[in-house]
Amino acid sequence: NGISYSTNSIQLAWNTVYRPIDRLNEIVYQVWIRDVTFVNDKYFKLEGNTVTQDLRILNLLPYRNYEIYTIAVDSETTNTSNTITIQTLTGIPSTSPSLTAFSTNPITIRLNLTLPSKGTRNGIIIGYNILYSRVDQSSEYTRQTTG
Repeated sequence: NGISYSTNSIQLAWNTVYRPIDRLNEIVYQVWIRDVTFVNDKYFKLEGNTVTQDLRILNLLPYRNYEIYTIAVDSETTNTSNTITIQTLTGIPSTSPSLTAFSTNPITIRLNLTLPSKGTRNGIIIGYNILYSRVDQSSEYTRQTTG
């Protein structure tokens, strides 16, 4: 099983594979992972093997779906676990939205906001703040928009 630990890590834990007591220390575990959020990536094996039944996987991307499975290997057999899917936590966008403004008449300014691309949003954007001030005044105004 596994849980999303942060925006860039997952904590895994699994049960040990049954082996006779004289062969328990021969077992090593391989962990395979792939990002299935936007593309059908191939699985890749995490570097090294582990003899423990837990592992924190680091350096992942925020708000991504990862498929993970383990393989228990000893000198005689291999056993593959079921595949689980875990999503890392939501993060802040990697890039800023693009904002353009133009005057439509002497008292109106029209704004056009282009959100970051889907691959850099790192979650669901539920709103944004637009800060503005008049050039001839020192006070700042804020408008929050959702949706």
